[in-house]
Amino acid sequence: MMINAMKNEILQIIQFLGGNPSSNVELIIILLLAITGALLVLQKLIQMMKFPLGGSGRSAIVFFFTLFVSIFAVAVVNIYAVPCLPAGIFKQAAGPAAGILVFLAVAAPVACFIFKAKYFRVVLATLLSVAAALAIGLLVRGAITAIKYGGKDFGKTRERKDNINKIL
Repeated sequence: MMINAMKNEILQIIQFLGGNPSSNVELIIILLLAITGALLVLQKLIQMMKFPLGGSGRSAIVFFFTLFVSIFAVAVVNIYAVPCLPAGIFKQAAGPAAGILVFLAVAAPVACFIFKAKYFRVVLATLLSVAAALAIGLLVRGAITAIKYGGKDFGKTRERKDNINKIL
């Protein structure tokens, strides 16, 4: 019972992170491109910041560990703590706050250990790669929407132009 609840909550979080697309294919495209972009940005930042042990395999391990631990923390809080909280801003902010706290308290120290780097530098590199993933996800979502609905709207614009020309 609890495993199904956890699975459903994690799937809802992943859907939310993908921008709640209308199909699973769109979700997969958005997430794959966002994760790929985040990994590339993280690898470049690691090279620029000259982490002592900053290989591409280590950056992938850190990124996916951070992603999974944060999503798991948000799911656990949403399942167990949010129903007990009173309605209001605390109820809405509990999940994201748990994800941030687990990132700062668990994932970042593990990344420091893996990279043999300082805490603030690891947190900065990881946060910038997450920001890149969000930006890429938004751009891909916008591109998919433009491709999906752009042709229909272009046809409406052409009809309006033809109607105006007929009237004139």
